[in-house]
Amino acid sequence: RQFERSAANGTLWSVSAGNDGDGGHWHGRWRDSDGDDWLDVSENKELIEVSEGTRRVFLQWDDWPQSDQNLDLYLFDSRSDFPTNPINGTNNVQDGKWAPVERVSTTGSTDYVAIRRESGTKPLNLTVFGPGGSLSPNTTARSVTNPTTDAVLTVGATYYGDNSVEPFSARGPSIDGRIKPDVVAPDGVSTSVYDPFFGTSAAAPHAGGVFALALDKNESLRPPGA
Repeated sequence: RQFERSAANGTLWSVSAGNDGDGGHWHGRWRDSDGDDWLDVSENKELIEVSEGTRRVFLQWDDWPQSDQNLDLYLFDSRSDFPTNPINGTNNVQDGKWAPVERVSTTGSTDYVAIRRESGTKPLNLTVFGPGGSLSPNTTARSVTNPTTDAVLTVGATYYGDNSVEPFSARGPSIDGRIKPDVVAPDGVSTSVYDPFFGTSAAAPHAGGVFALALDKNESLRPPGA
């Protein structure tokens, strides 16, 4: 809610959409065909394979801001270890006081994650991120990261050479159905720090600069939510 308060005071936020659009993301609805409380990520499959190089895996679901749907995220060293022998896991209790977010650290080699529902019966949309690596299965849609509020302008990345959308640039809509990203801007550019500078982290400040120039030209402009 800090973004809404900030926007109401006249601050315009230019926020990176994220870089997990080409493999580092999975999205789906809660389903459990065999009734064992483990999420089916696809037909007859309850494990998401996490590639080498992924250091953390993040789970979130659409029950903001505080959830009473208690989900946990577990890490396994091999398929044969599932479901009785996890090597890492979360035990945060979403009891109406905590955000719908879980995360685990991985080993850096090929691992597997699974999602268990400890309590709750609401239908849920879930999103899993493995920044810097890839997930299998994976999905491109709904790979924009938080915040997805209308109080910020979410920026995707296009390659400066031909204005094509970068394959890794996160796609929408958001987990709660908002149309995101709002705009795109160039990456693959040269800066005094990074040369070249890729990613939506490069695109967002480009868009922010354009927004600042527009405000300089017309001081009556207001950010979304103001």
